[in-house]
Amino acid sequence: MMYDFIQNLNIQNRDKLRIYFHNLGRFDGVFIIDTLITACDLYGNDTYPDILSRNGDIFQIKYKNLKFIDSLKILPQSLDKLQKAFCRNSERKKGKINFSELHIDNLNDFKKQMGKYMKHDVLLLYEILVNAQKYFHTLFPFLDITKKISLPSISTYIYRTKYL
Repeated sequence: MMYDFIQNLNIQNRDKLRIYFHNLGRFDGVFIIDTLITACDLYGNDTYPDILSRNGDIFQIKYKNLKFIDSLKILPQSLDKLQKAFCRNSERKKGKINFSELHIDNLNDFKKQMGKYMKHDVLLLYEILVNAQKYFHTLFPFLDITKKISLPSISTYIYRTKYL
């Protein structure tokens, strides 16, 4: 399923596509890397992912025209706190799942609930990133946060551009 998702993204006619995951470095990235390497080995694909990491923490995964980026490195707060900071007027709130209700007899219902939860969080992250980009752009018109992979890289860029 993950490989099909990546292949569908990859065949779109785009030069570069950035896909953000909040906490890619310590969770989602492991699944993405495993999927890509397994697919390369199974299908004889010679394009392996290029992984940018530090101390075992993944910042970015490049694969063909795709870049998977950890938004937590750019905006290091929970989605709930980021929603309050960048989307105050939004009706979208951070989703919640009660995992204590997960039992073998309700897996199908839970799967549907997880799908809604994840879709909601993806849309919330998109809204947060768009509003954060607008906010930073009002303060620093020369800054495009989508070109950076961490808050320190943003800070360094601002300092070098504005003060040196």
